[in-house]
Amino acid sequence: RPGTRYDDAAACAWCGDGLRQVSPLVLTNKEIPKTGVLGSIDDDVLIHDSLATEMEAASLTGMQFGEIVDSRGHRLPWRQLLVDQAMPPMIAAARGLVRGRSGGEAPCEQCGCDGWFDSPAEPFLPAYVGESVVSIPDFARTAERFGTGHWGVPIHGKRSLASRRLIVRPSVYAFFRARKARGVRF
Repeated sequence: RPGTRYDDAAACAWCGDGLRQVSPLVLTNKEIPKTGVLGSIDDDVLIHDSLATEMEAASLTGMQFGEIVDSRGHRLPWRQLLVDQAMPPMIAAARGLVRGRSGGEAPCEQCGCDGWFDSPAEPFLPAYVGESVVSIPDFARTAERFGTGHWGVPIHGKRSLASRRLIVRPSVYAFFRARKARGVRF
């Protein structure tokens, strides 16, 4: 994102997996949500300060919040949801996803983490080995990246990362449902 700084020292040179954001998230004036308590820009989840305070009070685990500023560096009343812990890789019983095989959909040539796509035949249903999820926090990201990253070789001059999906425990679903929060889909 323009204006946001990143550390790519430990990132895959080809797809960008491992890239770390090291500054507040910078939004243009057009990107700043005008209403509601939830928003998103690309893969970044935006939470209004009021809802972020409630989430912290609810002691939800596996997430923290990052600062969001406008293009002049002024703090906004929004926070960036940051989820660092990754789930283990999905098992073969997972449904609704396919692995890219060739061309622009092939997995990263160096680390193989991206190249996953939604299947048009069935909805996404992740599956994991039962005991591997016992210690996972309320918020975690998939080990798999959906889409393909273009870090080492930008497309049309733009670098991009494949997306990780958020996986949440029922406590997160209950939290948002109790507040009738709009803008979130489970």
